[in-house]
Amino acid sequence: MSGPPEHDQLRMMNSVHMNNKITAVINTLNEESNIEACIRSLGPTGKYVDDILVCDNHSSDRTAEIARQSGARVVFHEKQRYVTPSRRFAYTQTDSEWILSLDADERGTTELLKQLKTLSDNDQCDVYRFAKLQYFFGRPMKHGGWFSEIFPQFFRRKFFLDNYRGDKEGAHFDFESVSYAKRSFV
Repeated sequence: MSGPPEHDQLRMMNSVHMNNKITAVINTLNEESNIEACIRSLGPTGKYVDDILVCDNHSSDRTAEIARQSGARVVFHEKQRYVTPSRRFAYTQTDSEWILSLDADERGTTELLKQLKTLSDNDQCDVYRFAKLQYFFGRPMKHGGWFSEIFPQFFRRKFFLDNYRGDKEGAHFDFESVSYAKRSFV
């Protein structure tokens, strides 16, 4: 027996976002000194992220080899003047609904990864931004504007691809044109 029509419609709308898998995407170029620690910081595959994808821009060092040995899936993209085309390509290489976009010198923390897993299970937003703790000569930078850099790094893959502009200026801001849309940002 079916409930009221509005309940059936709500059930159908929520089923659109049933795939709450997360793929961590790391774009690289000569990052052999950083890639292993980045991958390891994401925990074992399946605990917080369902897939780790390294999109390498044909590094001349051992980046791709180390990434594979660390458990990541590796794809290649031709090096461009800026990273946005490579990121877009990487996002098309997964069917996960959610993307956690990282640079090889960034690390996931247990607290952040737990929170992202929780957020992926709800249906409130398409894009999440968070501050990064920057380090300079081994010391955390909590003042001088370094901590206030907030970029969208966790988002629905389809949302990014639907709003992709492909220009250099959009490297971190491909969501800005829809920042005031319902469910866009937190």
